[in-house]
Amino acid sequence: MDRELIKKLYSIGDTKRKKVLYEEFKSIFQQKYSVEYTVAFLNQELGEALVTKSDVKYVREHFVNEVPKTNKSIEKVIPKPKYENESRNTVVKPLFDSEIEDLFDDSKIAERQQKAQQERAKNRKW
Repeated sequence: MDRELIKKLYSIGDTKRKKVLYEEFKSIFQQKYSVEYTVAFLNQELGEALVTKSDVKYVREHFVNEVPKTNKSIEKVIPKPKYENESRNTVVKPLFDSEIEDLFDDSKIAERQQKAQQERAKNRKW
């Protein structure tokens, strides 16, 4: 029935003929056959020389791998952490008075620098 419908649509030059052609021969259009082979196959199946190269190119461009217009999803890109142990949701806790004093203590500063250097060395990918 659909092949007869395709023939009628092509004979009257209907604008939906290419969409119906795609629906009927969806598996053929999804294969990566050459344009010439696809045209020859479709015309052989229809029994008449109705389909042209431009029809096949149009169908491939507009219908194959078509994304539905109503359900377009926007993917949110989440950047990768710079280091393996780095978390995206790092919680910053408040500092207490003793911790503030440690920020300015020279021995604590040296400890923190050494610890940071060890972390960087551990995260290097050589």
